[in-house]
Amino acid sequence: MTPAMGWKQIYRDMAFSPYKEELAAGQELRDSLLTLRRFLDGQASHAEVLDALRHLDYVCGQPVRGAIEQFGRCLYWDDADARSEVARDCLVRIGGWISRNKSGG
Repeated sequence: MTPAMGWKQIYRDMAFSPYKEELAAGQELRDSLLTLRRFLDGQASHAEVLDALRHLDYVCGQPVRGAIEQFGRCLYWDDADARSEVARDCLVRIGGWISRNKSGG
C-alpha cells in the first residue's frame, strides 16, 4: 500500500462487508499509531508524524490532546534522548487510552 492510498479507498469496494467503514477507521487509527512508533525508530518524517497526530486528535479528541500536543512539540527538540523519552511516553499514553476506549481500533 502506498502512503497516498488510504484504507477507506481499499475497503470502499468491499461489497459484501457490512463493517467496511469500521474496518477502514480501525486501520487508519492503527496506521497513525504505527507512524508514531516508526518515528521513534527513525523511519517516519516530521510531516508523516504531524499528519498522524492530526488524525489522532480528530478521532480521540480531548482525552489524549495533551499527549498529542506534547509529542508534536518534542519533534523539534535538539536533545535526541529527551525527545525519544517524551515521545515514547506520549505514545504509551495515547495507545493505552485507545486500547481502553476504542474497542474497534
